[in-house]
Amino acid sequence: MKRKVYMIYIGYIAVMVVCSGILLSCNQETILDSNCQASDIPVPVRIFSLGTDRVVSSRVPQELPTDKQVGFFMGASSGYTAANNHQGKYQNGSWSPNEQLWLSSLTATLAVYYPYTASTASTISMVPALRIDASKDLCSAKFTADNKTTLNAITMNQRYSRLLVKVVKSADYMSPGTWTLMTLEGNDIYVKGTFDPINESYTGTKGTFSTDIFSPNKKLGTDPTASDVASADVLIIPNVSMTGPVTITLTVDKRILKAEILADKLSEGKFTPGKVQTIVLTVSPLGLKVNKVSTTDWADVIGGDVTVDVDNPTP
Repeated sequence: MKRKVYMIYIGYIAVMVVCSGILLSCNQETILDSNCQASDIPVPVRIFSLGTDRVVSSRVPQELPTDKQVGFFMGASSGYTAANNHQGKYQNGSWSPNEQLWLSSLTATLAVYYPYTASTASTISMVPALRIDASKDLCSAKFTADNKTTLNAITMNQRYSRLLVKVVKSADYMSPGTWTLMTLEGNDIYVKGTFDPINESYTGTKGTFSTDIFSPNKKLGTDPTASDVASADVLIIPNVSMTGPVTITLTVDKRILKAEILADKLSEGKFTPGKVQTIVLTVSPLGLKVNKVSTTDWADVIGGDVTVDVDNPTP
């Protein structure tokens, strides 16, 4: 009687060994073995190369220094819960969130951005400002992945637009040409806003931007191509469209001077992400005149100048 019981136990163990072998085989060969179903084994988000597109005279992305901090987002979708702004860094040979995000066999939508700012919001805050530190340029990339995706290289794109204002004085302008203030005003100038990295969309609060921290006593020269030409490089929050002109107001030698930039002179008729709009203004005894408007990519010096005819009232 006892012998039969032992035989039953032995048979049960043999069946379990075979089943375990089959399961182990499927786990190890999930992707390659057609006899196994698609794997749902979670895999961490890892980007092996992360770069930005801001290299001068080259479209080759610039590798982000590995001592920097980045942020990760994951969009809500089937099988995934939204994750907002997980801080990440370069660790163990790749960029990944400190609080890891996991990928299954379902496709997830993700985004990575730089520079990292601590927040739990689903969007990234933006403010217009003088561009005095290129390392603070906001850039991001949106991508999709699952647990079979190898993220070899991701390139982040610029999310601000830039307005480079160059100011000179005419040959017959005898005053010193001291430039102390600049404001931008229009229906589509934002004084604060947000960028949604998953949907790649912008929102903003309209208002008047003023260069409060603009360097005082900036003297004007007469050559717009000079390396020391008086200029202001401003980060602008992009907009969907422009419904009117942008009014630029300068204070030069304590005179308040105004000029208008029409929407059709800007790239795509608006302030476009990753574009630089360069505007050359001339101060004369009669007022302020717009001489040229040109649009280039953020990094590469391409595109041509566009002559703009503007009638400005004498102040």
